Amino acid sequence: MRVLPQVKEVKEALDRLDARVLHGAGQDIIKPKKTGNPVTDFLNWLDFVVFSFLDRLDTRFIFKKRAVRTENGRVRSRAERKLACFFKKHNIDYIYEPTLTLDNIKLHPDFYLSRYGVYVELWGLADTDEGYQKTMALKRRLYQKHRVPLISVYPRHLKDLEKSFPALFEEATGRQFSS
Repeated sequence: MRVLPQVKEVKEALDRLDARVLHGAGQDIIKPKKTGNPVTDFLNWLDFVVFSFLDRLDTRFIFKKRAVRTENGRVRSRAERKLACFFKKHNIDYIYEPTLTLDNIKLHPDFYLSRYGVYVELWGLADTDEGYQKTMALKRRLYQKHRVPLISVYPRHLKDLEKSFPALFEEATGRQFSS
């Protein structure tokens, strides 16, 4: 039986968490694995409940605008998570939303790839929102004016980052992409 890569990754992640998924009532529920030892099972359950509660609590109050979890922290959207996971897979260190001041305007690009000295902007709403397009145009002009290397990623690129990101990287930096 061949397991799809995403399903395999999810199963491996659940194994690392010592958790299992219960399917039912149109909803998947993650529960801690049973070991057979009542004391261990109770402690695992208690640990799982406490950490689930804390995760919901910090998502609601501490990380209000960064509700999507990655292995390296939290980001604002699933699209940004895809980029963060791509960087992690290729051992690329990044800084999430660093402050960059150009012409006395504070910008917060989505990622800064410190090893390469390049910023990455994910233009997630480029095709849908007119106000977003104006902000996007302003940011792009500032990057160009100050010759700040920028990789512009659009939603269409997220479908296959393995193919699209190296080309975007080479276009922005003039160098071959290598992780």
